[in-house]
Amino acid sequence: MKRCFFIFLIIFISLFFVGCFNSYKIFEIKTNSDPLLGYVNSSGWIETPISGNFSNKDFALNFGVQLIQYKDISEFIAGNDVKYVFKNWSDASEENDREELLEKSTIFIANFIKYYKVESQDANLNKLLQEWNKCGEIIELIAPEKEGYIFSHWEINGEDVSESIIINLMITEPKSIKLIYEEEEYTNLDFKGPVYNGNLLLVANESTDGNNMENVGTVNNFLPGLRNSSINDALVMINPVIPFRKETINKSDLLNEKTSLVDKYELGEDRSFWTNDFETNEYQQISATLQYLGTNVEVWAENTSEIDLNKAMLIGEEFDEVIWDLINTYFYYPSDLDGNGKIAILCFDIQDGFSGSGGYVGGYFNPFDLYDVSGSNKMEIFYIDTYPTMHYPKENPIEVSNSFSILAHEFQHMVNFNRNVLIEDGDYMATWLNEALSMAAEHIYGGVQTDRIDYYNGSGSDSIRNGHSLLYWDYFGDVLPNYSLSYLMGQYIRIQMNKGNYIFKDLIISEFNDYKCVEEAIHSNIDIGLDFNTFMTYFRLSLILKEATGYFGFGGEEGFDSIETLVSDNLPENLRGGGAFFSNINGESYEESGDQGENIIYVGISQ
Repeated sequence: MKRCFFIFLIIFISLFFVGCFNSYKIFEIKTNSDPLLGYVNSSGWIETPISGNFSNKDFALNFGVQLIQYKDISEFIAGNDVKYVFKNWSDASEENDREELLEKSTIFIANFIKYYKVESQDANLNKLLQEWNKCGEIIELIAPEKEGYIFSHWEINGEDVSESIIINLMITEPKSIKLIYEEEEYTNLDFKGPVYNGNLLLVANESTDGNNMENVGTVNNFLPGLRNSSINDALVMINPVIPFRKETINKSDLLNEKTSLVDKYELGEDRSFWTNDFETNEYQQISATLQYLGTNVEVWAENTSEIDLNKAMLIGEEFDEVIWDLINTYFYYPSDLDGNGKIAILCFDIQDGFSGSGGYVGGYFNPFDLYDVSGSNKMEIFYIDTYPTMHYPKENPIEVSNSFSILAHEFQHMVNFNRNVLIEDGDYMATWLNEALSMAAEHIYGGVQTDRIDYYNGSGSDSIRNGHSLLYWDYFGDVLPNYSLSYLMGQYIRIQMNKGNYIFKDLIISEFNDYKCVEEAIHSNIDIGLDFNTFMTYFRLSLILKEATGYFGFGGEEGFDSIETLVSDNLPENLRGGGAFFSNINGESYEESGDQGENIIYVGISQ
């Protein structure tokens, strides 16, 4: 310290005598704010304060200032957290680059306005917001309500500061603001364990892998539900997704205008089409006639006595005037690999083994039609069933309006493939989610899909009540439970995200094509701390509680109050990921055995 002080004195005395006997004058450049801010001259960046001397009468001084400068001073915020914005110089000049002729000693002070970075959360408590607030500014903070949680206190720069819902905060430094909530205790739900109170128990496998089978644990006080006597042979439609794995096909086979059949057909012309026979799992070739040519669509019919020009016009106009915009607005747009600017719709009796009752194929989209491969029609096309879709029993007249919601369903599959496979070069969207979106398209077009809810309620199968997985698509078994679960999950996603139908486009354009795109949307729209695993459990609880608000219901929307969840009548030993069932408890509680799989969870329910 003595040595530094001595040097300072020598410099001071030297400047004093130089100034007195050699008539040197002094200039100084500094800022009104923190030290080490810089200014710019011909030599580049220099940190302030800077001083020098001169002796000639008209000494030219060139200098300027960097208009916005930053510092990092807080340990609670990553990166720069102080911002300085140039206002003017002490002589009132607002010029940035200056050249001054000095005749006397002069001090130039750059006046900066100081801002501090403030980090907080958005109203949904799931996004980190960053904004710059002026030093000395007072901001008002309001803790929003968070479904399922109770506000506890504010944490600012690592310290608990207030339990008030509304606080006023003066900004004198960078601020990291966190809202601390405590999970609300649900009087009718017991998530804690190991003893779960209630008269009903939810058992779920929260794994996101539908192939993951886990033991539900030893059960010793469950009561089976009543057997379902309402199973019937009602018609239930399926719209199968043709399995597609991009690694099994060459990119070079993708259609272009050279390889596709872009012949310009006129009304009344015929051509051959390859179709899927779902009984034999083989391709069959049929002949069809062009019956309608619209703005965005061609309608082809195998049987022109059934789909005459007027009926084909009804299909085509509905597609052009309603369904085209619906899908483009809420989902995505189609490819045009064949270069004709139109979507082909082929109407024929799809061979699905339908014998008068049970399931039947209402329509399908085959992605291989977009490739130059065997069985391809080399065009953007999807297929619509005529029997029993448009008339049942067979002697009944054709009613083409029965197929309109299917147009929306299959068109969604087409645009989904365009985005996720062709544009993103990704995988085909997971079937359970792809179908959820297609049934969402039907819901937008025609309202609540009561047939899916009826099937969930037990009109068609006991599979759901006994643990059927949402995530595992049973291609080689009964897929009808999958359709019901996917439809209901798709609507649960829409209602919980609070973005209306636009949430479906968000899911499609996400870089993820499975549960992760839903989880991404959860973090953006609901809660950054809520994962898809728990979201699945909340979905299952919503199916039995049907609350009008919050996680455990469908927002009070009309139609979903008809959901009736049955308890298991045949307790499974294992559950797939995404599987779940409810069971009556013999007594007032259930104590877990400890031998359940790692992803098996329990929730006690009091009803």
